[in-house]
Amino acid sequence: MKDVELFGLGPSLELGLLGLGLLGLGPQAPPLLGLHHLPFGPKNRVDLPTSVHRALGSWNDSVRQCSWKGITCNISNGRIMDLSLEQLRLGGTLTPFIENLTFLNRLSLLNNSFHGEFPHEVGRLLYLQHPNFSYNNFGGSIPSNLSHCIKLKVLAAGANNLTRTIPTWIRNLSSLSQISFGLNNFIGSIPHEIDLLSSLTYLVLYGNYLSGSVPSSIYNKSSLYYFTFTQNHLHGNLPDDVGITLPTFKYLLLTVLQVLRLGVNNFGGVLPKAIANFSSQMNTFALNSNGIHGNIPVGIGNLDNLALIALEGNRLTGSLPDALGRLKNLRELYLNVNKFSGRIPSSFGNLSVLIKLFLEENNFEGRTLIVLETAKIYWYSAFIATNSVSENNFSGVIPSSLGSCISLEKLHLEGNSFDGNIPQTLKNLRGSVDIDLSRNNLSGKIPEFLGEFTELKHLNLSYNNFEGEILKNGIFKNATSLSLYGNNKL
Repeated sequence: MKDVELFGLGPSLELGLLGLGLLGLGPQAPPLLGLHHLPFGPKNRVDLPTSVHRALGSWNDSVRQCSWKGITCNISNGRIMDLSLEQLRLGGTLTPFIENLTFLNRLSLLNNSFHGEFPHEVGRLLYLQHPNFSYNNFGGSIPSNLSHCIKLKVLAAGANNLTRTIPTWIRNLSSLSQISFGLNNFIGSIPHEIDLLSSLTYLVLYGNYLSGSVPSSIYNKSSLYYFTFTQNHLHGNLPDDVGITLPTFKYLLLTVLQVLRLGVNNFGGVLPKAIANFSSQMNTFALNSNGIHGNIPVGIGNLDNLALIALEGNRLTGSLPDALGRLKNLRELYLNVNKFSGRIPSSFGNLSVLIKLFLEENNFEGRTLIVLETAKIYWYSAFIATNSVSENNFSGVIPSSLGSCISLEKLHLEGNSFDGNIPQTLKNLRGSVDIDLSRNNLSGKIPEFLGEFTELKHLNLSYNNFEGEILKNGIFKNATSLSLYGNNKL
């Protein structure tokens, strides 16, 4: 089923002549030009998505244009103020007639299939405040005449094919509170001019090809509560006494910051001790897949509203601070693929809402894994690999308290030195879909309850010391989902 070329010269729909039928839509509007070309006759209807019929069925000369679906007019003068055509599978290019909607305040084409150059005619809509072009196929650069739209509060153009650099003239848009340019092809550096936008609260630049360092002034921007630069080619250090690039954190003014995402870049240095000065309202802290080293500062325990910490894929070392156990709202903790050592803090038992915990590929050790009686973990991974530096293992028995994690879906404890039997308390994990206990020193019989787990899709018990007969029910009937290699007494 093809997209409807609403705004362009489609080969069969001839809607380019329509120009949205919006030529001079004031109280003295002329007839809706080209309306007779709309193919809403029975013989054409089969080619159009039902959603488009619902959206455009009212777009005809028998209905006043201010009653058309997706259009909102000013009550007093009949001027179009709002054109919202979101998620209608519309395509083609945006008509140049859009510039005739002189008093347009809001324009949303979110999640369609429009293509072609980013429409420069939009730069003539001087009353525009809330444009949203996200999730289309617009290309080229953002036209410079958009700098004339000084009333803009939001500029959303994420998930397109926009190229070149983020324009420095963006400083002219002093009312901007939200910039969303993620998932495009922008290159170059993040312009320092962004710092001049005193009302900016939301800055999304992830998934581009931006390089260089993050302007130091951004980290002192008191208005920001959400910014993400993940998946670019940014770099810079995280020295202990300064911010991400240059400013000292004792001058940090991110007092309302709630989400910080800088993952999948080339940041280095250490985590500054002064992250304790971040906003107590911060709920997301993500610096994953960079080159950060050193310890996790104890001050992270001050950020008691954190729900997600993502530090995986760095070079962090040392033991985990007990302060992590004070984060009573923490739901997801990713510390895998680092060089942490020592024991898991007993304070982790206080993380009562934790649902995802990843610790694999570190250097943890100890006979007691974790006491998590109150946790509601869905994914638990404590895989400890033997790396080129040293051999490190959790040891002792598998804690029976893991049986209290009744929402657990994935349990990975492979590659450690656990011994003893599989605890009977794990029979409570009936919702588990993936269990891997391979490459340990576990012994005894395989517990019968594993054959009763109806949701279990993968079970790996290989390279242990299990003995006795192999069960014949449940997952044990599916050889492709089961691995028992290296248990010589079975």
